[in-house]
Amino acid sequence: MRSVIITGANKGIGYDTALAFARAGYKVFATMRNPE
Repeated sequence: MRSVIITGANKGIGYDTALAFARAGYKVFATMRNPE
């Protein structure tokens, strides 16, 4: 399984990118300042 790290994944481009990778079967590690 391929993995990817996305920073700024709580909204906007980072969120959309993380979602796209997850849907494509990647294991996604996401970081953000505010996890809520």
